[in-house]
Amino acid sequence: MRTKLRSFFRAFLLMLALRFAYALFIGGCYLLGVYKGSTLDSKSLSEVYGTSIAMVLSILVAPIVEEFAFRGWMTKNRSVIVISLAIAGYFFSTLTINIMAPAIGSIKYIVTISLTLALLFYSSQVKSKIADFISRNEILLKRISIAMFAIIHATNYEFIKFDLLTLSSLLVILIYYPFSAIILTHTRTKIGLLWSIALHTLTNSLMLINDYTGDYLH
Repeated sequence: MRTKLRSFFRAFLLMLALRFAYALFIGGCYLLGVYKGSTLDSKSLSEVYGTSIAMVLSILVAPIVEEFAFRGWMTKNRSVIVISLAIAGYFFSTLTINIMAPAIGSIKYIVTISLTLALLFYSSQVKSKIADFISRNEILLKRISIAMFAIIHATNYEFIKFDLLTLSSLLVILIYYPFSAIILTHTRTKIGLLWSIALHTLTNSLMLINDYTGDYLH
């Protein structure tokens, strides 16, 4: 237990340092007028759902859902793999639809439900093959997961020009979120999914504090 706590504390310090550096970057972008804000910060969520629900979404729901989607599949438990792939399918369909056809956004829910049902009713032999594929390609899948985590989160930000030619956009995609995902993935691999959820929750709590105190951390 002490070893896990030490690993968790080191990971938290890394996340803290990363967020501090990122705060300086986002603050600079804001002052230069190239950053407008995040579409999914706690203030934006509170305007839609109310402050209490926004806090629950940011601190509890988002970390659990995202950790299951991006790192939950790193297990031999087939039920957890099914849940993880279904949630990951939701995120992937959301990203694809938002980019290619935002007018049909409701389809992402159909994709998630269909994928979940399909995976649940697959034979145990098929589930076994999925688990074997994940086991054989774990390193590649981790890299894909890190990239997806970065891209999906980067689309939450409203830069004046959000495209791959904008330096601020590139830095968000290529530095902050990939490194966050690497730290969370290392925590998940080394000490377990519950610990990566706890780290994600603690990090989002810091983000929540800054959202309501006027700093630009997210």
